[in-house]
Formats: sequence, C-alpha cells, structure tokens
Amino acid sequence: MSESMHTDLALEAREALLNASPGEADGILFEEERVGSFHTLVSTVRVLTPAGEQAVGKPRGTYITLENPLLRQNVLDAHEEISSLLSETLARLFPLKKKDRVLIVGLGNEDVTADALGPLCVSGLLVTRHLSGILPQELEGRLRSVCALAPGVMGQTGIETLEIIQGIQQKIRSDAIILIDALAAGNTRRINATIQLTDTGVCPGSGIGNRRQTLSPKTLGVPVAAIGIPTVVDARTIILEAVPEASRESLSAIDSLYVTPKDMDAVAKRLARILADGLNRYLHDLSSEEFRSYLY
Repeated sequence: MSESMHTDLALEAREALLNASPGEADGILFEEERVGSFHTLVSTVRVLTPAGEQAVGKPRGTYITLENPLLRQNVLDAHEEISSLLSETLARLFPLKKKDRVLIVGLGNEDVTADALGPLCVSGLLVTRHLSGILPQELEGRLRSVCALAPGVMGQTGIETLEIIQGIQQKIRSDAIILIDALAAGNTRRINATIQLTDTGVCPGSGIGNRRQTLSPKTLGVPVAAIGIPTVVDARTIILEAVPEASRESLSAIDSLYVTPKDMDAVAKRLARILADGLNRYLHDLSSEEFRSYLY
C-alpha cells in the first residue's frame, strides 16, 4: 500500500494497489454485490497470505464493507435495512455459539466529536451479563451474556487500551470481543457512508498515524471482531481530489491535518444508533418492539 494513503479501510488499500499496478495482488481475493431495496454495496476483501498482508498493509483475515450514502442522511427505512444487513453480515463473518459471553468495547474519546462513535454505540447496547439468573421466563434462552465498556484513550487514562481490556478479560473471561471504532478514510465519499467489519481486530489510531498497541486475537486470547465507520479524512486527500495536479510535496505541511463534516455531532449519534441496533439484533433473539421496550 502507498505510504501516502491514510486509511483504515482494506477496500481503499486494495484500490490504491490497483491504481499503482493493475491486476489483483497475490494473496488477495475480492468480490462485491448490491444488496437490498436501498442498494447497499457490500464488498469483501480477503487477505490470505503473507504476500497479501505485505501488499495491502493489513493482517490476514476478512474485511467486509457496507457502503451507502444514506447512512449519513436521516432516512429511517434505509437505516433499518442497513442495521439488519449489519446483523446478518456479522453472523456470517463472526458466528457465535448460543452460550458465548461477549465483551463489546467502544474505542475512542467521547469528548472529541469525530472520535466518539465507539462510546456512543456502547450507550445503545442491551447489556445483560448482570442479569444472569434473574431474567423473566419469557426471555430465558433469548438473551446472550453481553457486557460493554468505553475505556477512553491513553491521553485521558495514562493506560494503553490493550492493558485495560486485558485486565478486564482476565476477570470476566468472555468468549469473544467486539471492538467499535471511528476510522479514517482515503476518499471523501466514504466519510460517514461506509461500515467496515473484520475478524482481525484493530490497531487504534493507525489511519491517522497515531498507532497504539494492536487489539487482536493474538493479544487478547479470544476471537476478536472490529466494526468501524470512517469519520475523518486527511486534508491532503481533499485537495488532491479537487486539484489532482497539485504537487504532493507542496502539501507535506498539512500532512497531520484531518477534517470531519460540520454536522458530525448529529451524524455520529445517528451512526452509533445504527451500529447498536445491528449489534443488538446479532447478539439477542428479540423483536424490534421488545428491544424498544427493554432499552428505552
């Protein structure tokens, strides 16, 4: 992948490879299709070999993106369909056993609008670990054991996120971990319009050059999935999209400048609700009406 490409999306890393050298790189498989009434584009990038890892700059695993510009708009029917698609895609990518205990971690800084997606999503989840043994009879066997936290960022806590999750995991011994994070994109049209799902985990901050310790099956000891939505793009990308002939060298001074849409505060809450709805459907066997009863 080009070093000038600032992105967390495997799809964009693959596109950068194709632009540099036409033809699929060794160890990479790709497929895409349109799904549903609102024509969500579902793209799958599979990184299969060490050569594929080196080419795309992503660890081996599966990366699925759901793209739809209606994500950033207030179109409730589209959001309902995308939440359902998210749930179905997660079930294929990251299947769980009925009695698996799940820890969900909302990564990011809730005080920074463009980085608040994870903590906002956690606030909309139906958490149930504390209800073991006291559930009403009609819910027995329909709710999975789920707990969640938003650990903040190292600048707030002085502790690496990996260390926080490892410490909690040693105590609760969940069977699977799901991470929610805001991402960086390499194309403005994907800002707030793309959901990436992967079974490889995540390296927080890597898309903006602020890498923290990797959160992965290897470092956490259980299967790890990650779900993210790009909320920022670097300023250089915006300029090059508008003025392709601009010199990359002349833009080096703004290499650390990242931009987010002006309505990010409202959109972040909307996106977090879509993710939370999809996760709740994936984790529990309840109807939409029952979710509303127990959550709100």
